Amino acid sequence: MRKHYRLLTAPRVIETESPASWLLRLCYLHQMKFDDVFTSHRLGPPKDIDIASYCKLFKRFAYSGDIPPSHLDAIAKWFEPLVRSSRAKPAVLKEINKTPYSRFCPHCLEQDKIPHFRPEWRLKFWTVCPEHQGKMHDECPECGEHQHTNKVNLKLDAQKNERALQYCLHCNADLTKSCARHSSDKETHDKLIAQDYLLKICRFGKYSVEPYILNSENQAVSINSSYALTDTQRLIVNFHMAYIECSDNNRIFIGFKNPIRKRSSEELYM
Repeated sequence: MRKHYRLLTAPRVIETESPASWLLRLCYLHQMKFDDVFTSHRLGPPKDIDIASYCKLFKRFAYSGDIPPSHLDAIAKWFEPLVRSSRAKPAVLKEINKTPYSRFCPHCLEQDKIPHFRPEWRLKFWTVCPEHQGKMHDECPECGEHQHTNKVNLKLDAQKNERALQYCLHCNADLTKSCARHSSDKETHDKLIAQDYLLKICRFGKYSVEPYILNSENQAVSINSSYALTDTQRLIVNFHMAYIECSDNNRIFIGFKNPIRKRSSEELYM
């Protein structure tokens, strides 16, 4: 019987990175293809590691690399609320052929001591970087390809390999050299507020968009009017909620005037 493969070492876990990001860094550290890392551990390679059933999977990698499994809990369970409610697949970025990919912020990658992908970057509605307030990038500035989360580029030289996720998977271009794309201040503000609400909904399953109480006349009165969404912010939230389709009894969303349902683009922009 073949012995279990053991890793010589494992990369330090960064609490702000996605499960796929840690696995990609593991691949680059050992100069192994993405699928080979799994088959070497007698595991079947998942199509999308971020939303796979990764409880036992990550424990296997932890024991193999001699790190406590609890060190991986912070990243391994990030998508768990969406996975449990079967809403993960429509919420994350995938190509037509279902190959998973991540958006990226060139400024974040440049500032990172260890470049890594954030889990929020996989979500369809995450279009603006809160820290740098610029639009997220979907493609490499040189070759126009997506940065897939289930493939690695083993052609990088030793110097680039230390910061592997900073470079394009396909053409080795430096992703931090992407031109900054800024939207208007009002548009950026609306998107930041809306995507913050959406992130809380995806992470915690229950959130009040407009906190309110009933007065003595049984009328809804806002607790704090500063929390109320503008029409533009509500449009963004409703648009993405229509595709996430989180309207089941186990995940209640407070504050929407109308039930969440799938809508056409004509309805959304009327």
